[in-house]
Amino acid sequence: MSSAVTAVKNDVIAAIEANVGIAQTDLAQQIGVELNFDRQSLQLLDHFLSHSGGLDPETQESLVDIIGSFVGQLLVQQFDGRWVITQQQLAVQLNHGEAVLPFAAVLIQMAEPSPTQHQGQNHLEALYQRADTA
Repeated sequence: MSSAVTAVKNDVIAAIEANVGIAQTDLAQQIGVELNFDRQSLQLLDHFLSHSGGLDPETQESLVDIIGSFVGQLLVQQFDGRWVITQQQLAVQLNHGEAVLPFAAVLIQMAEPSPTQHQGQNHLEALYQRADTA
């Protein structure tokens, strides 16, 4: 993305951190996995999201917030990124300057679980790959 970015306010960062905590405790326990800030956790979440069809809108929105926060924070930690607002969306700006949209990636993975559009990778793993190869 080549749009202007603005800093994220502390209350938004606090909400992201709370969602990350929920992902690593409640969600991880519910789906029977351990979530760390690594590629394997993204693969586990990709698999979970691929099989999460038929959720009510409230549950889907909650999962997008929780998993999007976790994915974004993983990118912040793994690739020296930072949370920003770009194009009126919460994003992670990677150390090379590109901004990625973890919440959008989660929503897309829920709607389109097929990995065929990303050279055999699911959406979250493709996001990680973009960050890793930049």
